[in-house]
Amino acid sequence: LVEANVMVQFILGLAKLLGALAMTTHWAACIWFFVGAKAKADGQKSWVDPYLEVYDSFTEHYVWSLYFTLTTMTTVGYGDITPENYAEVLFSLVLLPVASVLFATLMGNLTDLITNLNARSRARQKKKTMLSHYMAWRCIPPKLKGQIRASLLYLWETKQDYEGYEEEVKDQLPTTLREELCLHFYGGLLK
Repeated sequence: LVEANVMVQFILGLAKLLGALAMTTHWAACIWFFVGAKAKADGQKSWVDPYLEVYDSFTEHYVWSLYFTLTTMTTVGYGDITPENYAEVLFSLVLLPVASVLFATLMGNLTDLITNLNARSRARQKKKTMLSHYMAWRCIPPKLKGQIRASLLYLWETKQDYEGYEEEVKDQLPTTLREELCLHFYGGLLK
C-alpha cells in the first residue's frame, strides 16, 4: 500500500508540489504573455517588445513568459524582464502576493515531507538515547545493560511501535471484528 511506504509517500508528495508549482506558473505565464501582447497590439510599450521582434515562435514566447513568472514566483526576480505599462504592473502586483503565499506554502509542505521522511528513525533514536540515559542514571551493570538494550531493540524492531496503536484499533472495532482479529493473531496458539 502507498500509505505504508514512506519513500512512495515522499515521491508522491513531491510530485504534487511540483505539479502545483507547474500549473500555477503555467497559467501565470499565459496571462503574463496575454497582458503584454494585448498592450503591444494596442500600441503601448510592453515587456514583449524585444522578445516578439527577436523570437517568432510561440514556444519561445512561452518560455520567456514562463521564465518571468517562475523567477517572480520563486522570489528570485532577476529584473531583466520588467513590467513596462500599467496593465503589466497591475498583473505583477497581483502575482507577487499570490506567488509569495504559494511559494511559502510549497516550501512549508516540502519541509514537512522531508521531516516525515525520517520520523520513524528519529523516534527510534530518541528511544535509544532515553534508554541509555535511564540505564546510566540507574547505574545498571554493563552486562545487564547490554541484555536490556538488546531485548528492547528487538522488541521495538518487531513491534514497530504498533503496540499502543493495536490496542486503539481493537478498542474501536465491533466485538465480532475484534474477535476475528484476535483469532487471526493468536489462533495458531489456540490450536
